[in-house]
Amino acid sequence: MKQITDCFLNNHLFYWNMKQGSQAIAITNPGIEPVCEKEIDELVSPKKKDIKDSVVLFEPKDLIDLCTLCYRAQSVERILLLKKHIQFSSENQIFNAVKDIDFSDFLNESTFRVVCLRTGDHGFTSHEIEDGCGHNIDGKVDLNDPDVIIYIYIRGNDCYIGIDFAGFDLSKRQHRIFNYRDTLKATVAYAMVRLGDYTQDKFLLDPFAGSGTILIEAALFASGFAVNHFNKEKFSFINFECFSKTDFKKFFEDIDSKADLKAVKSIRGLDPMLGHVKAIQKNAKIAGINKAINASRADIEWLDTKIHEGECEVMSTKPPQATERNIKAIDKIYKELFHQTEFIMKKKGLMVLAAESQSTEDILKKHSSEYKFRIKEIHKVTQGKKRMAIMVVQAQ
Repeated sequence: MKQITDCFLNNHLFYWNMKQGSQAIAITNPGIEPVCEKEIDELVSPKKKDIKDSVVLFEPKDLIDLCTLCYRAQSVERILLLKKHIQFSSENQIFNAVKDIDFSDFLNESTFRVVCLRTGDHGFTSHEIEDGCGHNIDGKVDLNDPDVIIYIYIRGNDCYIGIDFAGFDLSKRQHRIFNYRDTLKATVAYAMVRLGDYTQDKFLLDPFAGSGTILIEAALFASGFAVNHFNKEKFSFINFECFSKTDFKKFFEDIDSKADLKAVKSIRGLDPMLGHVKAIQKNAKIAGINKAINASRADIEWLDTKIHEGECEVMSTKPPQATERNIKAIDKIYKELFHQTEFIMKKKGLMVLAAESQSTEDILKKHSSEYKFRIKEIHKVTQGKKRMAIMVVQAQ
């Protein structure tokens, strides 16, 4: 059954309406699904939403909404028009599910490639799924430069089969040229910004800013500057047959015209390493939002000389992480962090802290209690193969 019906004209853009019940999915990091759901709701206001493990299912009003999410959403890895979702016990069930899908609305004259992302223990490889499913789809295969990517996402015994609208990993940022080893993934950094209830009229601080990942995600969100502003020509959807009459130049211009860097109140980044400060400045310039970020060198002991009393409303940061070798030094740094934050943080302000080890989490808990900060919530998040705790702590 085709999922696309007649098109209609709206502000000189040809949008395609979708049949009732058609679904899409956003793939995201496990643990930040509620943040992803909130972002989707803000950007496109879908009819229905549901959260699964690392997936947000939703019913878009129009197919163009998926293009909007590809261009602007900061919490997603992939946006798929969902063709089928099954639970399986063998690879043959996946092959048969693909065989039963009608892809003609996207593959009438277009080439395709099957891409599989798989997590969990299975008796098959991603390559075997790609090869087997490719043979069950009518159409012309192009492994190097396909018009359409048919994406198969397997997590545990859940299999999602859909059309990849972007055609590339949306969690990767092209502005992240100058990085250091233990940097946060951009999607997780964005989630930390949102978990702090940050808005453009608030003062946000990252006192261990590293290469500026949190700062840049905050600036993109606060200004409305599209995260994929410089990736316009990379999107698969601009070549989809269903959008042959769509004026994508105007589509992108309409979104870009709403961005406002001047609306951002204050995003401050501090770091004890001058090299990190320079990396922040360079990455922010490449991202196009350097005017919304202020970065400078400062040790944690000097926070109260850089930030006024009660000025900070949101602190979002990944502090240095504790190991067996440095645990005493880290304890001292965290104690000083809470001592300084007690002075600079506005009453009821929020700290959002990333901990990649239990010892890091334990020390943060100890000093938050010592300085009478209340732990509101802890989110367990997966970043690649790493599990981390995102702690939301409130000043009293």
